[in-house]
Amino acid sequence: VSSISYSLSQVVSTSIIAILGTSAISTKIYVSNIVFYVYVFGLSLGTSTSLFIGWLSGAGKYEQAYRLNLQNLKLTICMNVFLSFCIYLFSEPLLRLFTSDPVILQMGHTLMLLDIFVEIGRGFNHIEENSLRGSGDVVYPMVISIFSCWTMSILFSYLLGIRLGFGLAGCWIAFAMDELFRGTAYLIRWKSRKWMNKTVA
Repeated sequence: VSSISYSLSQVVSTSIIAILGTSAISTKIYVSNIVFYVYVFGLSLGTSTSLFIGWLSGAGKYEQAYRLNLQNLKLTICMNVFLSFCIYLFSEPLLRLFTSDPVILQMGHTLMLLDIFVEIGRGFNHIEENSLRGSGDVVYPMVISIFSCWTMSILFSYLLGIRLGFGLAGCWIAFAMDELFRGTAYLIRWKSRKWMNKTVA
C-alpha cells in the first residue's frame, strides 16, 4: 500500500512541478538521474540490512539487530553526505552531459545543494524503514509513509513551490522535509524497541 501511495504521490508532485514550466521538468529529470546513484547505494544497504535484521530478530538476537541498525545507519548517512556533496561540487560538468541551457544549469546547481539534505533523510529511511519491516513492524512505517508523502511532500511542494513562489527549490525543500520527517519518525520507533514485540519467531 505504501509503495502505491508513494508512486501516486510522485505523479502528483511531477504535475505540480509541470506548472513551473518545461525548464523545471527538465531540471528535475536531469538532477534525479544524477542523484539516483546516491539513492541506489542507500537502497542496497537498506535492503541488505532488512535481511539481516529479519534473521537476527527471528533468532531472538535483538541487541545485535539493534546495534547493526545503528552501525549501518551511520555508514549510510556518511556515504550519502559524501557522495551528494561530490555531486554538488561537480554539478555543472555533470549537468552539461545533458544540457547547456544556462537556466537549467543554474537551477540544477541549486537543487544539488538542497539534495544533500534530501539524501540525509533518504539514508535514514532506507535503513530505518527496512529495519522495521525486517523485524515484522510493518503497519507503523506504512502509516507514516502515507501521511508524510501526502502532507510533507505534496502539500508543501504546492505551498512552497507554487503559492510562495520558491519554484523548483521550494519543491526540493518539501522533498527534504518529507524524507527527514519519515526518517526521524522511523528512528524514534526503532530506538523505542517496540518493534521487538512485532517479531515473528
